[in-house]
Amino acid sequence: MRYSCNDIFMVRTPSLPASVFSDFVQFEGNDVENFLQQTPFRDFMDKSILLSSRELYNAKKRNLQSSTKKSKARNLARIKFLIRACTRPTPYGLFAGAALGEFCENPNIEPLVIDERKAILECRADYSWLSHFIYEMENNPSVYPQLQLRFNNNCYVSGDRLKNPHHSNHGFLMPEETVTERTHMRNTPLITYVKQQAQTFIRYDLLKSRIQSKYPGVPEEKIISTINALMENEVLLSNLRAPANCENGLEYVLKILAPIEGINRQKETLQKINTLINQMNGELEIDQVNAKTIESVYTLMDGLLNQKNEKDLLAVNKGMVLQQNKLPYQVKEIVEQFVEALTYLQVDVPSRLEKFKRQFQEEYGSNVEVPFCTIIDQNDFNGLSYLEKYQPSQDEKDQKIKQIVDEKILDCLQAQKEEINLSIDNFSSLEISREDRYPESFDINFFVSKEKEHYRLWLAPIGGSGAAGDMFNRFNCVLDADLFHQYKENNRSLVCSDKALVTVEIREGSVKGRMSNVNNHRNESQYYIALATNDDNSNAEELPLDDLLIGMQYNQLYIKSKRLGKRCKVRQNCMVNPSSLSEVSQLLMQISSDEETSIIARAFQLFQNDYVFLPRISLEDVVVFPKRWNLPLHFFALHSQESFEESFQKLRRKYTIDDIVYLSEGDRRLALNLDKAHSMEILYKHIQKNNSLRLSEIEKNIFNESICVDIKGKSYITEISCSLFRPSVSKYPTRETEPWNVLQNENRSLMLLQDGWIYAKLYQLDDRENETLNYIVSCLGSIGNPKFFYLRYSDEIGRHLRVRFKYENEWTAQKHLLAIQKMLINFRTWKLINKVQFDIYFRENNRYGGSQLIASAEEVFFADSRFVIGLLDEFNIEETEGLENAYLLGISTILTAFFDHWEKMLLQVNLTPLLAENKKLFREKKQSYIKKIEWLLSCNDSNLSEQTVALLTERNDAIKNYRNKILCAEQLTAHQEEIISSVIHMFCNRLTGDRSLEQKYLNIMREGLSNIIEKGKRNPINEH
Repeated sequence: MRYSCNDIFMVRTPSLPASVFSDFVQFEGNDVENFLQQTPFRDFMDKSILLSSRELYNAKKRNLQSSTKKSKARNLARIKFLIRACTRPTPYGLFAGAALGEFCENPNIEPLVIDERKAILECRADYSWLSHFIYEMENNPSVYPQLQLRFNNNCYVSGDRLKNPHHSNHGFLMPEETVTERTHMRNTPLITYVKQQAQTFIRYDLLKSRIQSKYPGVPEEKIISTINALMENEVLLSNLRAPANCENGLEYVLKILAPIEGINRQKETLQKINTLINQMNGELEIDQVNAKTIESVYTLMDGLLNQKNEKDLLAVNKGMVLQQNKLPYQVKEIVEQFVEALTYLQVDVPSRLEKFKRQFQEEYGSNVEVPFCTIIDQNDFNGLSYLEKYQPSQDEKDQKIKQIVDEKILDCLQAQKEEINLSIDNFSSLEISREDRYPESFDINFFVSKEKEHYRLWLAPIGGSGAAGDMFNRFNCVLDADLFHQYKENNRSLVCSDKALVTVEIREGSVKGRMSNVNNHRNESQYYIALATNDDNSNAEELPLDDLLIGMQYNQLYIKSKRLGKRCKVRQNCMVNPSSLSEVSQLLMQISSDEETSIIARAFQLFQNDYVFLPRISLEDVVVFPKRWNLPLHFFALHSQESFEESFQKLRRKYTIDDIVYLSEGDRRLALNLDKAHSMEILYKHIQKNNSLRLSEIEKNIFNESICVDIKGKSYITEISCSLFRPSVSKYPTRETEPWNVLQNENRSLMLLQDGWIYAKLYQLDDRENETLNYIVSCLGSIGNPKFFYLRYSDEIGRHLRVRFKYENEWTAQKHLLAIQKMLINFRTWKLINKVQFDIYFRENNRYGGSQLIASAEEVFFADSRFVIGLLDEFNIEETEGLENAYLLGISTILTAFFDHWEKMLLQVNLTPLLAENKKLFREKKQSYIKKIEWLLSCNDSNLSEQTVALLTERNDAIKNYRNKILCAEQLTAHQEEIISSVIHMFCNRLTGDRSLEQKYLNIMREGLSNIIEKGKRNPINEH
């Protein structure tokens, strides 16, 4: 098996037994209050709704008449909450709970047993409310002079601006169009001074005093408004702001406010709130939580805010007390076998960073480490603009998988069957995808029921998480402490640690308020990044954004910490949807997981078509898709509820829709009995707001053959989460990066005319690129005889030539700019080009050894460009022989200019992966290639024209001069073989720009050299 499952799992169930759903189905009428009065669950539902929807609870207390339209809507809302409380195990307030279980060897173990009378609760002030309270305190004139402030060390200087890359809006939940995620302000000497003084926490009034001493002429009001503006823009963070991983934000705020004078009423109220909340924390009888306590807390919390617009005031996680917590290893084996099958279905998915990587390669090249703040700066690389949405796979294997499954669906529909059983054997003919792209770990979720002695697993709508533990960590305070510790120890033992890589948690003050409620509030990593939040005062170490570097090797991006000298894998360590995080966090996490496949997501992408009826699909006996009915809007008559019901009943008979189904919307599901009037109301309201009704079957036997019961023997719908791991596999043969790989900016960015450079992009050349190059050479005299080099390139606009002219200085370049303009006008007139762009020339300092070597490298570029244009005149590259001679001549002469021995040349060309098809091609003409390559390496140029020989000599001299400077350099920003590979690559680019031809002729050169050396021709090549 590629993945191993932790022996400890998490179990989640609704708080009420499944029989409540059946009882309500049999109840006459739709009035949920009348039903609840006949059950022992009325008080439980009241306090659960109070915690989840205060407005709905208060409406019931006001006892509105049932005939009113609003009252009917509220009754329907309460029905939905009741259904959730007995059918949906996703934790939400008191409606569902979580606990830990263990796999064991006993195959006849009894079901899991819940003590339904007890619970382990974690009750906290809602982070949205707490953020509002903190913000009001920070703006209270009696409070802020007594607060401590520190500079937000993630802010960075860009030109004359100070930029904050993540502005949390103080945690307020706002309409999307009003959210400001990034802020900037003028970087004045005053702000620079504030930064110096506030590197660690400093009292507001002391900071103000120091500024007054530094700038005695500035009015006090101006200083106060400046400090407050810095707080508003989150450039200065107060010590009142709770750390993102603070386990109890309310107690933290109480501690900070304790010494502050002038707010006794607020402190006393906060203390009362905290005391009442603590009465609802820890292991207790569920009846101990009562609505009166909750209402008292709400009243006190409302009284503390000036703006009383917070709907949600408390956040609750519920843990269950299990009297029996074991399941047999049989369940674990089913999970591992299913995951093994999923690995066979993995395909290559387009990277969401392809655009980012193309731009990074163009601007910086490989083996360069660029400061992260430079990457995200909108006036620099502007990397956040290159974040792309998920793109479905276009892989050939993906198409084959979908073809296999679609054919089986059609066969099943034709045979009028209900289930398709897939196994690994159905896909055995397909190649296994690259295992180095499999994730190291993940969590996966299943609903579990029994069919006689057999356990049946159904993949849950929330399939799982991208890293093991993310599903668990939110509930750490309500899980059995000893078992949770053992779970984490098991995780560590299953993961092969990589000493060259550190895991870094991303923690941010959320711009979406309540998202902080589902954070993991305990420290899980040794290092973390804190955005718009404070140090958590733990043993973990904060890494500011300016400590991070972004690099790329082998077309894979990586993150590196300057301070640690190690690569970083950034993860969030909780179940917050990554799309809800800031763009800064999203970019860091995408870089960390670039080109990783998602094992779980693959399970939901098995077929191509969208069927009205989809039969049940199982893989290795695990149900991946339940039976589903996708009923589009145009199937229904929507003039009234009566017309809708009539059309729906016809569809129900036509497609044999089950009596009890889920109404599905994304990963949210609501169980409905289609014979009940309230179900028709819910469906009618749903179709009015959506384009379709998506219904799916209820898991078989989930109501009556559950794996979990309470002490009275009543069954509960059960979902389990399992953590899976695989041994770490090195993704790429990466070399340890060196300190001097950091981007060298000296004279790197050159504007038009600066230092004598003019950089032009020439578009729409059709097949006349080589003709255009000859025209440039012929026009050199009329434009002042500059040196120049060119590259072939393609971007979003199209294929083009990138030509860089070099004059002696800026004045000379400006003098001849009009002449270049006239030349380009002629090119347009002759239809050689249709578009010209002048651009900034970013020199690839790092790629070619460092800023001290780039001028020598450019001399090689100049000579190589003239030499290639000469080759294009010398050889007809439209013919195979001419193309082959040009490539082999150009590559061999670079090798002989850089190396004195064939063995070193072989090591160089060995860096290019050898394709089987190229090796086969070499064998077909082996003797001819060996003879030709040996002749070229012996520096025989007798068949070349005098002009080409002169150009070759000029290039050889430039390369030798560059080589000598490389050898004399104290340190290089790239390894010597990488520099030479770049020189060879640029020659190949200038010749045709075809990467496949470059690899082909480097492979042929490799095979030729290898054969020559093997034959014993090991005599050193003389200096040439």
